[in-house]
Amino acid sequence: MGRLYDALVMFLQEDNWKFTPMAQETAALMTFNCANASYLCYARVREEQEQVIFYTIYPLRAPAERRAEVAEFVARVNYGLALGNLEVDVGDGEVRFKTSVDVSVALFSLPLLRALMQTCIATADRYYPGYTALLYSDITPAEAVARIEGA
Repeated sequence: MGRLYDALVMFLQEDNWKFTPMAQETAALMTFNCANASYLCYARVREEQEQVIFYTIYPLRAPAERRAEVAEFVARVNYGLALGNLEVDVGDGEVRFKTSVDVSVALFSLPLLRALMQTCIATADRYYPGYTALLYSDITPAEAVARIEGA
């Protein structure tokens, strides 16, 4: 398929990840079990742009009536993050965490890919309890973030 996609698949195989390759989309799908949930994850390669993107998708979608609060939660989380970001699809309520790297200016390596993936999964799992609290209780987005960040 391409240099980056081949390197991604090689890494996942060598690191014993259970994944489904999607060569037509230059992506790989996998699930990952964490302390707070089980997540669908996928790594996507954009060969021409020399980018690798990793997503961790929350298992619960934001219901339409809570999407404004979820968008505020996402904005509050993102404001303090150094690496990666939460995203919400206001159309269907999907919430996911994304990390990415531009390998046209960075040396693409397996340790870099491992860090990209681990950061994405760990950060998504860290904020998931705040997200679910926001969905199932009467707390505000600011309170949901404060519960996680200890502020």
